Amino acid sequence: MRPLFIVSAARYSGAGAVAEHCCRALREVGVDARLLFNSDDNLEERLKSERWAHAALSKERSPVDFIRTLRAIRHFAANASVVITHLQHDHTMTVLSRVAKDTPLIRSFRNPSHFRSDAWHRWLARPISGALLAHSRMKGSLKSLHGHSPHVALPVPLEDRFNTDSDGSLWREKLGIPAKAPVLGMVGKLAVGRGFDLLLDTAANLEPRLHVIIVGHGEAQPDLKRHAVACGVSSRVHWTGYREDELPEIYAAMDVVLYPAVGSDHGHRAISEAQACGRPVVATNLAGVADLIKHESSGLIVERTAASLAEGVQRVFSSRELTQTVTEGGLETVRSRRLRSVGKQLKGFLESVPGT
Repeated sequence: MRPLFIVSAARYSGAGAVAEHCCRALREVGVDARLLFNSDDNLEERLKSERWAHAALSKERSPVDFIRTLRAIRHFAANASVVITHLQHDHTMTVLSRVAKDTPLIRSFRNPSHFRSDAWHRWLARPISGALLAHSRMKGSLKSLHGHSPHVALPVPLEDRFNTDSDGSLWREKLGIPAKAPVLGMVGKLAVGRGFDLLLDTAANLEPRLHVIIVGHGEAQPDLKRHAVACGVSSRVHWTGYREDELPEIYAAMDVVLYPAVGSDHGHRAISEAQACGRPVVATNLAGVADLIKHESSGLIVERTAASLAEGVQRVFSSRELTQTVTEGGLETVRSRRLRSVGKQLKGFLESVPGT
């Protein structure tokens, strides 16, 4: 088997990260998986030494670029036993390249908005031989679009670097956080709707010695900084910027990780990363969160309000027994989300799809 993952992304985030992790997961179990993605950004830099990763796609700014993309897809798909697409654009280009005439085509659905029922999207769905779902709640949407197509809901494969070996004291010292101060943290893109305003509101509802670590960057940061001032917590909020390579150490500096809103990918990768680092997670009841957290066993799931989030965080801070329970439960549940484990599941699914 030789799967080809196609993703029209250039950044190591969202679908780009998921496609890369799935490719690595299969390679962990001996499958010669390949990745085709967009050039000229940090995903290319991250994968420059990997012979299985090909930055041969680019944005189509002209008819010539459009033709080049179709040719690149046909070229790399020629040696593939199955093709997996991740975004609406790369799926559209793959269908238009007509490689599905000879090779099974799997669609990875990462966002509920991908399930569109208009005539155009139904036509695009016709060549699909199977589907990968970001979480189990998507099964109903898939059925309405594509009947009983073979499918599986899999977590985002988790890198081994996320573990309990990291030391958070260095980042606490770097940020000027007292050793015994409680720390609430969150990771993601600083964009409208990503829940960072709720994080600040939650912090305002907690004890005044609490510190907040925010990991990420984005266009909403100036507004969020003003919101922190309005909430009266700005002196205790620490903005680290984008810190992908240092994430395990920064997670280790947090006592509780908040997950109040969905990111660009609905697989909720940050929840698994935090759990793997031994951090209790307080999340809201988003679609797919229940696939990763069992309430009061491997984390807490609360209503999406600052008051409910603050109550959940305070429960963890106040109960050593609850902290131990959800921490150990999180560590146990992420075992099945490691690269090798997900690779085995994904390999088994691909082998079950007719034609592969």
